Amino acid sequence: MPSAIGDLVAEADATLVEEAKEKTTHSVFLSLDRRIELFRLFDEVRLQTFLAYPDPRSNFEAITMEAFTRAFLDLPADATDEKAYERIMDEATQLASDDRLHFANRRGYDSIYVPSLVDLFGFNAVDEFHSWLTTVDSIKMPERAVYHLRDVYSMSNAEASRLLGCSEGWTSKLYTRAEIYLTDAGVPVEELKECFFNVEIKRR
Repeated sequence: MPSAIGDLVAEADATLVEEAKEKTTHSVFLSLDRRIELFRLFDEVRLQTFLAYPDPRSNFEAITMEAFTRAFLDLPADATDEKAYERIMDEATQLASDDRLHFANRRGYDSIYVPSLVDLFGFNAVDEFHSWLTTVDSIKMPERAVYHLRDVYSMSNAEASRLLGCSEGWTSKLYTRAEIYLTDAGVPVEELKECFFNVEIKRR
């Protein structure tokens, strides 16, 4: 059993996204419009991969980065955006599927990946929802990790505690702290939870 939740939590590294985009767009000369479109593709692939294979142990930044690296170099220069998206999504879903199989065959505890919700959902979110996500991203660890498991991944308190290797009482306390933080910041926690629930329905 891990000594602390912090031992299992890996916060999203925003530099991964920028590195992936830099590698993709600087490999050849591209117009500004084309770069913007590739950035949009990156965000869309990351979100759709998350929706298809939601697992808090999967690093969706790294998966999307690897998918772009594999797919982009093989794409013909005249490939349409639709073709590029299909090719990159094929790579990303295969990587995510492999990740899930890897975790299924492992024993013991795995690290929990906690992405920025603004990065994950915010690129196509309305202003109000975007501001709520920004507040969630500002919650300190390990409270934010527990909040992600409970509300973003729709886990029960028991499921979250098993994944983190700690007591249900402790995860419940951390979740309550996260909700208090959001409430004090003016975020309607039940409405935000409903937004995540709608994402869950879409995923199914």
